[in-house]
Amino acid sequence: MEICLIGGGNHTNNELGEVFLELSKMIKPEAKILIIPFATENSRYESWMASITQAFSIMENVTVELLNEDLSGKEMKKSIIEHDILYFIGGKPERLIHVIEEKGLTPIIKNFQGLIIGYSAGSLAFGHDCIITKDKDYPETIVIKGLD
Repeated sequence: MEICLIGGGNHTNNELGEVFLELSKMIKPEAKILIIPFATENSRYESWMASITQAFSIMENVTVELLNEDLSGKEMKKSIIEHDILYFIGGKPERLIHVIEEKGLTPIIKNFQGLIIGYSAGSLAFGHDCIITKDKDYPETIVIKGLD
């Protein structure tokens, strides 16, 4: 397993252009990328998909798919196994961790043999502990158990 953690940045204005250029060196042509969107609300999935698909368009023949939260845990596990890359989007790390644990995905993610990419909240979730500092979205600093 390889892990790439992206702290933040904007997909839509080429702010992450250099990051995706480096990723393109790591990603084989025709790779299958699975977007794990559980850190954000369902209503934002389409806009995330559009921006991430655009960012990955610099790579040869990659396919980008979205892991639907309405699938059963068994269906999600099957989908994860069928992909080469898992891309965890930003948003709220506690929501991401909750859905992963609720669907029983932690073991399959820990044993995933491809590339795992965490973006913003998607990267925070991978630590032993996830420290979220006080800001406009969080009225106080909190520590939650990460995926370890």
